[in-house]
Amino acid sequence: MPQRPGMPQRPGMPQRPGMPQTPGMPQRPGMNRPPGTTLPPITSAYKRQFDDEEDEYDSEMDDFIDDEGNEPNEISRHIKEIFGYDRNKYKDESDYALKFMESSWKDMQKEEARSLKLAVLEDQEEEKKEEEELKRRNAKRPRKI
Repeated sequence: MPQRPGMPQRPGMPQRPGMPQTPGMPQRPGMNRPPGTTLPPITSAYKRQFDDEEDEYDSEMDDFIDDEGNEPNEISRHIKEIFGYDRNKYKDESDYALKFMESSWKDMQKEEARSLKLAVLEDQEEEKKEEEELKRRNAKRPRKI
């Protein structure tokens, strides 16, 4: 614990490492770092590493046969085609950058407008499907006169 101004240091307790205390000057909290040391800059060394390898080995799965035939690359390609998602886009982003990602009000409004348009189009398509289904049901039913 740093020495309080006007309080004598307790016997048997050495002064904490860091900057030497100047007589008459109270020690500032959080300033116990030795002079000349600085924090390292955020570099590519802090970036996440992408690992494709399986970390766990399950001996029970040795005799498992997968007859499906779809390879993971094929599945990823289909996902990319459907959603337009590129998993390599954020591979090189640092954890620091991802943590402090921000969007502006304008960006949020653009996204809201885009999702509203998509929702309206989906609703219209759903209404058309329901009308067609209703017409088919009415066409199958014999008319009573």
